[in-house]
Amino acid sequence: MECGICKQEFNEANLMEVVEHEHNGNYTLPNKGKKVIKHARDVYPHCSGEFSGGVHSYLSGDDYPKYDEQKEFKEGYFSAQRDLKDNYVLDF
Repeated sequence: MECGICKQEFNEANLMEVVEHEHNGNYTLPNKGKKVIKHARDVYPHCSGEFSGGVHSYLSGDDYPKYDEQKEFKEGYFSAQRDLKDNYVLDF
């Protein structure tokens, strides 16, 4: 496996080597087959701020939106759940 930060190779089956590649608490295993995006607009170019907030919320692993969230926020969350869950990851 190649470290996603320092690009050095290590054996992901060897816990000691995995621990050595935890750079300041960042998880370093690459996201296999997933495209990294920086913003929801990378996928939904004309979305609103509320919609993109929902997309970011879903990709960040947040729980199901609460009832008090805006409609567009929920639409973004559920669109990301439907369209992006297996193909995209957010770059923090």
